[in-house]
Amino acid sequence: DGPGGTRRYDSQDLVDLARRLVGDHSSSPNPAPSHRAHGKVHDRGVWAANLGGAQDAPPHLAVISMCHTEGTLSDRPVRRQVYMIDQPEVDQNPSLHTAVLDVVDSIDAFLAEGYEVLVHCHGGASRTTLALRAWYMRTHGVDHSAAHQWVSRVWPLYNPHNETFNAFLDHQWHAGTWHGRPADGTTHHKETR
Repeated sequence: DGPGGTRRYDSQDLVDLARRLVGDHSSSPNPAPSHRAHGKVHDRGVWAANLGGAQDAPPHLAVISMCHTEGTLSDRPVRRQVYMIDQPEVDQNPSLHTAVLDVVDSIDAFLAEGYEVLVHCHGGASRTTLALRAWYMRTHGVDHSAAHQWVSRVWPLYNPHNETFNAFLDHQWHAGTWHGRPADGTTHHKETR
C-alpha cells in the first residue's frame, strides 16, 4: 500500500526495480523457446523442463524457476523462484553456492512434503542441469562425473557449456558444502522450513 493506492509486485517487478535503483534499464522480456520440453528425470519425482515446457507440465508439480518467467507461472500454487544468470563469467553469480544450495534444499523440501518437483530455466539446458547435477551429487553421494553421466542419460536438452557451473561442481560443491558451508568457510544462515 502506498500514497497512490495498492500495487502488487511480482519477482520480475522487484528485479526491474532493483536494476533501476542502480542506474540500469529494466530487463527485456525473453519469450519461451519454440521447442517446449518437460519430462520426469528421476523416479523420486524430479522433473526437468525449459520455460515453455514448464508452462505445459502437469499442474500438480511444485515448480522451481531459475529464470524470469514473465508471470507465465503465477497460477502455480506451489512455486519457488531462484534468480541465476547463465553466463560463464564468475562474477555474474556472486552467490552461486547460496543459489544452488537453495534450489537443492527446495527440491528435497518439496519431495519431503509429498510433491513431485519440476526444475526449469529458460532453455532447460544449463541452469536446470546445474541444479539437477548438484541435487544428484548430494542425494547419491557421487562426484560431478557421475552426475554428468546421469543427466546426459535422462535429459535430452542437457548442455554443460557453462564452464563456471562445471568448475563450481568440480571444486566447490562437495560433502562439506552441502549444508550451508561453502568452500571458503563462511556460514550461510538458512531459515527453517
